[in-house]
Amino acid sequence: MGYHQLSQEERYIVGTMKSSGKSLRAIALELGRSPSTICRERIRNATRHDGSYRPEKAQGYAKTRRRQSKHEKLDASQWAAVEELLKEEFSPDQTAQRLAAEGEMQISHETIYKHVRRDKAEGGRLRKHMRIMSKHGRKRRGSPATRGRMPGKKHISERPEAANSREEIGHFEGDTVIGSDPTLTAPSDTPS
Repeated sequence: MGYHQLSQEERYIVGTMKSSGKSLRAIALELGRSPSTICRERIRNATRHDGSYRPEKAQGYAKTRRRQSKHEKLDASQWAAVEELLKEEFSPDQTAQRLAAEGEMQISHETIYKHVRRDKAEGGRLRKHMRIMSKHGRKRRGSPATRGRMPGKKHISERPEAANSREEIGHFEGDTVIGSDPTLTAPSDTPS
């Protein structure tokens, strides 16, 4: 299900149900929306002076934001200019700045990254000209944590008994440290 903004009627339902004491989940269920959508709507379009939610104000705020939005559809010639700069090894940020400085168009680097990802999904080779193409998205919940973990590393409880008694060379932490003092030497393997 793709996201689409709330309609004016839905905003009035949100306002009415919220003023009658209904929870966000109940409102979301009534509208067939996600509870997070309703929560975001209430926060984003709350009145500026007292923070309460008024449907007519919320509709006005949403329309104003949409009107002032920089989001614009670029035609094929504009995308060709973006791609040409990317193929010259400009970063998306540099590309956006250069196009703005030349007065050709206003485009954000995020939009350029989205275009490159879309091109990659369609089998294009535009990503090959990128210096860095970071991973998109975030770590999903429920997947095991892998940061700082060494694969195949044994737990400390599985170490041999000789390591616990520390009778052999190499089982003391200090055995492997060589300092800057020349009078101290590492233990030799030959018996004296």
